[in-house]
Amino acid sequence: MTIAAHGSFLWLVASTAGAAEGTVAGPSCVQAWLPTFGSLPGLDGTATALAVFDDGSGPALYVGGDFSLAGAVDVKGIARWDGAWSYVGSGANDPFEQVRDLVVHDDGTGPQLYACGLGPSGWRVARWDGASWDMIGSGANATISALAVFDAGGGAVLVAAGHFTVMGGNSAPGIARWNGLGWLAVSGGLDGAGEALEVFDDGGGPALFVGGEFTTAGGVPAQNVARWDGSSWSALGAGTGDDVDDFCVYDEGSGPALFAAGVFTAAGGAPASRIARWDGAAWSPLGAGLGGSCDSVTVFDDGAGPKLYASGFFTSAGGAPANGFARWDGVGWEAIAGLASARFLACASFDDGSGPALYGAGTVTTTDGATSSIARWNGAWSSLGSGLAAPPSALASHDDGSGAALYAGGAFVVPGLGPTSIARWDGATWSAVGNDDSAGEVLALCTFDDGGGPALYAGGDLTKLGGVPVSSIGRWDGASWAPLGLGTNDEVHALCVYDDGSGPVLVAGGRFTSAGGGPANRIARWNGGAWSGFGAGANLDVRALVAFDDGQGDGTVLYAGGRFSTMGGVSVNRIARWDGAAWSSLAGGANHWVHALAVFDDGLGDGPVLYAAGPFTAIGGVPASHVARWDGSSWSAVGGGVSHLVNALAVFDDSSGSGPALYAGGVFTAAGGNPAARIARWDGTAWAGLALGLDDDVLALGVHGDGSGPGAALYVAGQFPRASDALDAYLARWQGCPDTTPPELACPTRVLAPDSRSGPPGRVVPFAVQAVDALDPSPTVVCTPPSGSFFPRGTTLVTCTATDAAGNQSSCQFEVVVQPRTERR
Repeated sequence: MTIAAHGSFLWLVASTAGAAEGTVAGPSCVQAWLPTFGSLPGLDGTATALAVFDDGSGPALYVGGDFSLAGAVDVKGIARWDGAWSYVGSGANDPFEQVRDLVVHDDGTGPQLYACGLGPSGWRVARWDGASWDMIGSGANATISALAVFDAGGGAVLVAAGHFTVMGGNSAPGIARWNGLGWLAVSGGLDGAGEALEVFDDGGGPALFVGGEFTTAGGVPAQNVARWDGSSWSALGAGTGDDVDDFCVYDEGSGPALFAAGVFTAAGGAPASRIARWDGAAWSPLGAGLGGSCDSVTVFDDGAGPKLYASGFFTSAGGAPANGFARWDGVGWEAIAGLASARFLACASFDDGSGPALYGAGTVTTTDGATSSIARWNGAWSSLGSGLAAPPSALASHDDGSGAALYAGGAFVVPGLGPTSIARWDGATWSAVGNDDSAGEVLALCTFDDGGGPALYAGGDLTKLGGVPVSSIGRWDGASWAPLGLGTNDEVHALCVYDDGSGPVLVAGGRFTSAGGGPANRIARWNGGAWSGFGAGANLDVRALVAFDDGQGDGTVLYAGGRFSTMGGVSVNRIARWDGAAWSSLAGGANHWVHALAVFDDGLGDGPVLYAAGPFTAIGGVPASHVARWDGSSWSAVGGGVSHLVNALAVFDDSSGSGPALYAGGVFTAAGGNPAARIARWDGTAWAGLALGLDDDVLALGVHGDGSGPGAALYVAGQFPRASDALDAYLARWQGCPDTTPPELACPTRVLAPDSRSGPPGRVVPFAVQAVDALDPSPTVVCTPPSGSFFPRGTTLVTCTATDAAGNQSSCQFEVVVQPRTERR
């Protein structure tokens, strides 16, 4: 207890050392990439093979190809899908980097998955038992393309076909069989490459059918397709006129037949465009066939009966338009809706728990943006993942009247929306901006009020936004898109707001040479009604713009960076300053392009200063590795810079208490000599990476409070298929340390005061209540009744509340006790 003298009486005040009731000490700040947008919808490469296999934990779809990520899971050319992705491997000794084909085979020890492909030790075949890989003999001297299981009467054996001539150390041109001990030739083999295998009984008993690029099989003339019955080869009539790439068996209603697909335009000497039927005696076409090569054929029952599905690099089926995927019902062809383009190298039917579906692997773009590597069809297309399928190029926070949201621009793919130029993220879901009938790529976004209220402006390589024709730039008012007069005659790369003395204007920089129909070399301003240039403009592209008062006495000035060497006829070398009347150089400029500009107060005493970034290594004659600082009179390096190109800069306060920092994103892997994978933070003193960083280039940065949690976040767009531990694809969110901790409020437990000497019983009582907050130097404190109030005789309960800048509150209560005065005798 504290004893305080006041006049001839003593005031007694309880100790204030304790924290207030309800105050909780804040945890240490943990910054991280937060899962937000979803993982890669499929694979980060091309899939070439599919097979359904039960390893003991239930059936799953196995996917092989040339990829290293499935969703967000690290893999090595093969992955398992059962509704979620998982790794098929046991560690460093996994045999494959690429997989060409998959087949299930029981060699007497139970079903196992067999794969052929390329690994560190060359072209191999291996089997997976659900726990580990086991090599099947030694490898081949060239590509192994296909696998099949065939029983010629002596038990099922594994057969491999490809471009090889040696398999397992033995001569085996084009095709080989595994006898349990080693690889052997198949009756003389092929004089070319085997590409496809299928077992089928065409009336003479089960046989193995081989397709590819060859003219003889076992010495027997056989044009690109042949039949092996276990002991000898035979031709299928006159064969096909060009390569056979895939087979399947399908019953159109008159019995099973063998269907062959490839690049041929004739079968059995008669026209057959890329697909044909073999009934055991003769070849026949499937209507008018396909208008381009066919890579895969399979059978799938969508509930209306089995049909034959074909995919490849074709644009028509049966003479009607078809974007690489169509089905044959025995009578005619039907294109499958929902595809912008497709070239499936493999197809398979599988039920992952959501019902039977047809899976296609290869390269595909669906109209709902399903994926670029693997897609699922069950009457409608869907992806195998919820994230973006390509990266945005520009980011901005904007409120169009329906609440603040993150806007992403580019030429990217949003699941559920499809290919788009711009989309809106409200913190939970993506939505189209207008009717999303856009054409081209958005490269820059900016909010500007031309007098009609704040609107979002999008610039880029654009001919249409929301169905409205535009020339490189358009305006979104929250309800519709509108052009900006005649726009510009070429790409817009940068936008900013600048007060040119007549009021705020929107400045656009890019590749154009005219704006609004008048001359404007790479830089122009829009005042809400008309375009105008900045003198002679730039001789090459403008890539970055920023406006601010740099303290040099000219008020707000405009800075431009890019590829140009002259601006307004003045030699400036990639960066220039406009003071409202003329362009000037910044100490001679940079030795390479400037890609990004930002204004940042780094705490060094100069106030807000200009930061520039790009591929340059020197600026103003000063060595500066890709990032530099301009203080109004000279350039300086920024803490040793970064190791490679910077594409974007942004200022963001992560609420950790250290204040705003400058963030740089690009191609680099180190900053200030420290590891920093494609993104780094400069606090005015040192560089630091952001957790594990990103595994591919950063294209754009944006700051937005997205409503999904307290405080703003830094958003990063780029070519990364996985954002560190958050696993998001192409767009990621870096959450700093939002202030969620209330102030610490120190209150007395009791204040004792004597009655006044005169007047009514009671007294004016002052008291002190203090609050401290690690992130706010001056939280407000309100007490009821307040200090200095008149307190009547007796006990009065005082309630005090402290509020910090983030709105966090803490409160406490204590007693003020006014006691009758005791006179000394």
